[in-house]
Order: sequence, then structure tokens, then C-alpha cells
Amino acid sequence: MFELANVRLDHSKRSISFPANINMHEGPIEYFLVTSYGKVHESVLKMDVVPFHIHVCAILLGSKGADYDTLNERFSQLKDNEIVPSAELDKMLEQGLFGQPVKMTIAWEFEGKKHQHSAESLLVSNEDEKQMSPGQWFYTGSRVINGIFSAGQSGDAVAVIGDYGSMVNYIGPGFKNDELWKANIPVLPPIDHPVSVTFTFPEADPKKQDSIESN
Repeated sequence: MFELANVRLDHSKRSISFPANINMHEGPIEYFLVTSYGKVHESVLKMDVVPFHIHVCAILLGSKGADYDTLNERFSQLKDNEIVPSAELDKMLEQGLFGQPVKMTIAWEFEGKKHQHSAESLLVSNEDEKQMSPGQWFYTGSRVINGIFSAGQSGDAVAVIGDYGSMVNYIGPGFKNDELWKANIPVLPPIDHPVSVTFTFPEADPKKQDSIESN
């Protein structure tokens, strides 16, 4: 077990845990998790955690992040709310361009009961009220520009609409659509209620990693 301020790394479980709070219920969601100085007007959760501390722990677990140059070349061509074809996203995922898959779990206690939910179960579509499909989060790693860690500067840790400055991004149907998602209000506890956030990383696939590094 390794702790960096209020961030805890468990090597045996390949997990990173830290505290946060419910930030909002109503309104369009573009981020899932931000700091108190991030885009709190459009995020489900907020935290008083240093993003770089989370990133250090992710590096210790072997996370390598996304290929931002290739991604930026493609997605800079998108029009507002243009939906990326699923087949194209799948191909980019196979190439490892979005970094490493990560599972996000949110836990809390409320009225004497313990609750635990996946991050995607806390979001529903504005189009059909269905929950986000599982397995759509990737640790893209943010960027360092002129010596500044982008997620630390912006305070935006987990993005729903595709933000290369965030450490984790949703990569799935409707990627880059900033009007698609909203909070799953019936599942959530009250505003400001404390929760625990856990990132869990799968074991790296040596064959896939060799392929990515050779590209």
C-alpha cells in the first residue's frame, strides 16, 4: 500500500482510491470528475485531490497514456457534436491510441446502507434514458505542456465528452457529443455527499503492449 496525500495506491489490486463529493444532479454533463476549481458547472463529482498525485500512482501501475498527436490529428477535423463512427473508434482502440482501459467504481454510505456503483451506471443518455455501456473509460493520462500538467492546471480529471487535458476519458458511442449525457439522479445521494472513487487497472497484455510500442 502506498499513499500520496489523500490518494491511496494498492499494488495488489492495481487500484487507486481517493475521496470526492457529489457535485450536481441537474444539467448537461461534460465531465464526470473535476476538482473544486475545475468545470464544476458540468460534472457529477468534485474532489479536493491533486490530479498529479493520481497520475503518479497511475504511472507506478504502468499506465502509458494516449497517443495525443495521432488523436488530435483526427479529432481536430470533427464538427461540433459530430459522432465518431463506432467502427473507427474500435480500430483506434485496438491500436492502443487511447491509452489503458480503467474501471471506475464509486462507493458511499447513505441512511445506514452501503452503496457501490460503476461510474457508467451514474450516467444516462438524454436520448433514451439508458445507462452508459460498461467498459468505455480509458486512462489517457493528460498532457504536459510547457512543463505544466494539464489536468492539474484545469482541474478536469475525468471527461465524458473527450478532453485531452483530462486523465480519464469516455471513449464510446457519442464520443465528443456534449449534449448526450446527464446524471442518473435516482441512484445518486444528495449534493455534497462524500463518496470514494476507485480507479482499477487491468493487468497489461504483453503482446498488445509490444505491438503498441513498435508502432
